[in-house]
Amino acid sequence: MLIFAIITKILNKLNTIMNTKLIKNIMAVSLIMTMCACSHKPTQKLVGNDRDDHGCIASAGYRWSEAKKDCIRIWEVGERLDNGDKTAFVVFSNDSVLAEVYLDDGRLVMCKKHGDTWQAEKEEVTVSSIGGNLMLRAYGQEYRKSVTAK
Repeated sequence: MLIFAIITKILNKLNTIMNTKLIKNIMAVSLIMTMCACSHKPTQKLVGNDRDDHGCIASAGYRWSEAKKDCIRIWEVGERLDNGDKTAFVVFSNDSVLAEVYLDDGRLVMCKKHGDTWQAEKEEVTVSSIGGNLMLRAYGQEYRKSVTAK
């Protein structure tokens, strides 16, 4: 009986020691995992978290317009002009003094009004409105759109 009591006491001590080490190990692993989770930085940008210097969100299709002095989507604000399978957009300032020309190759050309046309200063780009028809001439190409009421 005495031996049984001694063995039981030893087993209880070992059990206590094992549980203490186990708890310490669990706590250490938990602490390491928490530290790793807190120091993790996402490698991908969040959609809509790509504002430019003007506050325009490019991933939502917005870009800064000098003519409008605002963030715009060119397909919502601009006049679409076509030349076969090529497309260009023209965005006019509110006072119609400026015309921004967005060409299908990504070029952006600013034009200023001179009489009935808008002309680029150093580029071969002209926008005109003749007889209710909007026309763009850019680098030897013609783009057209009818702006008359139907």
